[in-house]
Amino acid sequence: EDIPFLSGASARLITPFEVEITVHEKQQIGYLLNQGSYVYFDKDGMILETTNEKMDNIPCIEGISFTNFTLNEIIAVEEEGQIDMILDLSELINHYSLDVDRVVFSNKNEVTLYCGGIKVFLGNKSLYDQQIASVSDVIRKSLKKGMSGTIDMRNYQRGDKIILKSS
Repeated sequence: EDIPFLSGASARLITPFEVEITVHEKQQIGYLLNQGSYVYFDKDGMILETTNEKMDNIPCIEGISFTNFTLNEIIAVEEEGQIDMILDLSELINHYSLDVDRVVFSNKNEVTLYCGGIKVFLGNKSLYDQQIASVSDVIRKSLKKGMSGTIDMRNYQRGDKIILKSS
């Protein structure tokens, strides 16, 4: 319990003289910037590490006000429900293997994703599952082709066309 990156371990006896131990690590799914430090958290909002080094392929969460953060504790944010929104978005980004640089919350809790040269407006919703599922392939294909621009998913309904507007 005292090791922040460890979620569990298992052991298996292979022979009377041989044991196989498997260690399961917690995955960092996002980070916050705090006074020049990177504060990394897991899928439960637990602070895993504070460091001066930026790790690749982990999105930065911006635009939220947090009241306190302590290593091995859940991030404390000022606005109720915001931590759940951050964790849900981070899980979706991880699930769909999106290369997201930043997740930015506006003062109205509207969410914008920054993926390379692509900006995706998601708006203010309680769930983003359908939007992320629908836009993930478009983002991947556009980035692979070196495209940039904006995608507006604020009023997206299932079956709508997704349009990348060049900048």
